[in-house]
Amino acid sequence: MAPSIKALAAIAAIELLLALLFPLDWTYGLARGAIVLVLLCGLILLRFWPRAAVQPAAPRTDAVLAGFLKLAVAAALMLDIGIAVQTVGRCLEKNEIEMDQGPALWISARLLWKGENPYGLGALTDLRAYEGRTAQRRAEGIVVSIPAENTAEALARYGRTLDPELRKQLLPTATAGKSLLSETRLLGYKYGPLLIDVAALFAPLGQPCAIVGLQIAIYAVTLVAMACLFWRAFEDKNLAAIGILALLLDRHLSWEYVELAMADIWVLAFCALSVLAFQRSRPLGVGACLGAALGCKLFPSLIFLPLLLACGGIRPILVAAGVAAAIYLPWLAWDPAGIFANIVMWPFVMFKDTTSWTYYAPPQIVLAARLIALGALALLWYRYLTGRETRLFWTLAVANTLLLVTGNTFHNNYIPWALIWVVAAVIERYSAARIPWPLQGAALLGRPQPA
Repeated sequence: MAPSIKALAAIAAIELLLALLFPLDWTYGLARGAIVLVLLCGLILLRFWPRAAVQPAAPRTDAVLAGFLKLAVAAALMLDIGIAVQTVGRCLEKNEIEMDQGPALWISARLLWKGENPYGLGALTDLRAYEGRTAQRRAEGIVVSIPAENTAEALARYGRTLDPELRKQLLPTATAGKSLLSETRLLGYKYGPLLIDVAALFAPLGQPCAIVGLQIAIYAVTLVAMACLFWRAFEDKNLAAIGILALLLDRHLSWEYVELAMADIWVLAFCALSVLAFQRSRPLGVGACLGAALGCKLFPSLIFLPLLLACGGIRPILVAAGVAAAIYLPWLAWDPAGIFANIVMWPFVMFKDTTSWTYYAPPQIVLAARLIALGALALLWYRYLTGRETRLFWTLAVANTLLLVTGNTFHNNYIPWALIWVVAAVIERYSAARIPWPLQGAALLGRPQPA
């Protein structure tokens, strides 16, 4: 069987497996954990199972497949454009964004335009978290004057108007505790400042559809970056086209990041761009993109930082630190406690929920699993940085899949963290000839690369 057919079959099987996560969502944390574990085992088999000799496809078969893939990629691209246009039309019609992350960014951008800090004391941008933390506010002694039955309407009105008096009624700070993790500090924006900095430029438009437009633009950047990676990494362009087709058709990407405006696409875009810069032997570009990724969200950005070591030298590290500092320092000067509470500590403060297996497991088992995952991550990157492992796509696929296993929550917008690299790893496996990475491992200890 031709390698392109094998790759197509493997990716189809992975997509079917991950499609189970759509119906198996809330209350199915154990099943979701099992699905990710199966994916992880599949990645290990993909890398270490003995590989049969590659039999290239007959020229006629190869040409027919190439023609089919061109048509399929064009059709998938038109489908994605249609989804984007429909999403924009729906947002314009309703004058609102689906779900919670898009509205949170829109509120944050408008607050910044008004000169208010969306991370600061008493900031109210995460309306979903507000609804879920009533008991915590009551325990802290925060007295809300609005009756519980009127809360949903009041939140919706605040989201439209940003009325400061209404915000004070919903989240009064006078009776709150003085802790850095007071409930009056935990309802600000949960993603990095770079998103707010960009979105605030569009706040004067007064149209929430601007956020949807940004989501579509960043989604397109991610797809283009991954397409460039595939096209340059593999000599077999049919394999590259299969990878591009898989990402265009994947509903986790288009549903979560275009239709629901989930913000993780921003960090995925900069992580993909950092790998593209790595592929093109642009170490300073790697640093700049990873610094920007950190400015969007700490995870999964932190998983990619070993690429800076693989570049060799101190300059990429300094560039990454400089870009991240340029993004964060103005906000840290404004209100360091707000950044600490909403970005650094929120993952530890937020509740476990039934989308993750950790909700059902004893704390000792969860801790053991996280320590094992951390050790596996260290080993994974050690092997790559010392040249013992040369498959970067596979390394990234396993690293991000391990990250999915360890969280208190496992929402569907996290799935593409791993999925885009899993698709790349499958193509990597079935490629007869991989184009060498200009910047490739072996940087940490200066060891020669294996043949």
